[in-house]
Amino acid sequence: MAKIKIITDSTAEITQAEAEQYNIDVLPLTVEIDGTTYVPGEDIESESFMEKMEHAEKLPKSSQPAIGKFVELYEKYVREGYQIISIHLTEKLSGTVATARQASEIVGGDITVIDSDYIARGLAFQVIEAAKLAKTETVSAIEQRLAEIRAKTSLYIVVVSLDNLIKGGRVGKMKGLLGNLLQIKLIAKLSNGELAEEAKVRSNKKSLRI
Repeated sequence: MAKIKIITDSTAEITQAEAEQYNIDVLPLTVEIDGTTYVPGEDIESESFMEKMEHAEKLPKSSQPAIGKFVELYEKYVREGYQIISIHLTEKLSGTVATARQASEIVGGDITVIDSDYIARGLAFQVIEAAKLAKTETVSAIEQRLAEIRAKTSLYIVVVSLDNLIKGGRVGKMKGLLGNLLQIKLIAKLSNGELAEEAKVRSNKKSLRI
């Protein structure tokens, strides 16, 4: 049976315990907040990171892993005789998938790059399932199973504060300030890689009913 290595990026929010349990390698995306670059989960904890995000003067910016990081990791596992399945956040929100594909062409070897169509736990579900199947299944069988998961997945995102949408120009300042004043929570739905507004509500209870 061929050895299969599962690789993903930090937007999957795979915990350290999960990464160790399922033998998953995670390439970190970085985030720049007011001129300082952070690697969430490595050099800043989640609570501190969210606090800095909330109080940032400018809209925080994320950066995908450099192509050299992909090449380095791919070369390591190709040398060790692994087939690689590299699963990443939707390419409609980031260039990470495109970078992974470029790196796979540079390295050669048996590397399959998959666009998960999702982020966060929508991505993590696929990554963890792939890691479980990697012990007994082929790359082709894993690809098929992940396609089935994607077809049955929808990810809902609740935007508690509109501040960062105002900073990024996605919501007008006056409209955003009014929305915050009225405690309006925006609910977005990510499905098949497409992010769209689903609803606006004024309480956490209502957001859970969507």
